[in-house]
Amino acid sequence: MRRSNKELVSEFVTRVDRSLKGQPADAAELLSPDAVIQVIGSTPISGIYRGTREIMDILVRSAAGRIASGSVRLIDAIGQGDRIGVFLLIRAKTHTGRTYNAQGDPAGCYFRLSGGKIEEIRFYPDTTQIEAEIYERRFVPNIASPRDASGDLR
Repeated sequence: MRRSNKELVSEFVTRVDRSLKGQPADAAELLSPDAVIQVIGSTPISGIYRGTREIMDILVRSAAGRIASGSVRLIDAIGQGDRIGVFLLIRAKTHTGRTYNAQGDPAGCYFRLSGGKIEEIRFYPDTTQIEAEIYERRFVPNIASPRDASGDLR
């Protein structure tokens, strides 16, 4: 019996979770050979990754260089047909002991599927958390200096 697209996405998330915990799980098996993953933002891992080889060799390897362990859980999934949107709870520990998403904020993810395989994933992570916790960069907001009505600094 063929799985529904929501079930396939759920299985993918489960396999990624197992991988983050150091357990054997081949999440890439559920991807089309020509799958595209886009990580939204301007972090070191943001970008578009085309094909399972590039996804594994660049995206997964880059993330594994920083992340020691983690977890991902499917919170909710909506959609019909070949398009599924999900909320994920993602947490991770870096090799230096820092925690990504200690507060447990959800991340969004869009999946497009075809023929029982995942064709496209668009991942919307907390980019400030990636920069600050995973890459240990300081986040300094760009706040304008307060000015009075005449435009002079107070």
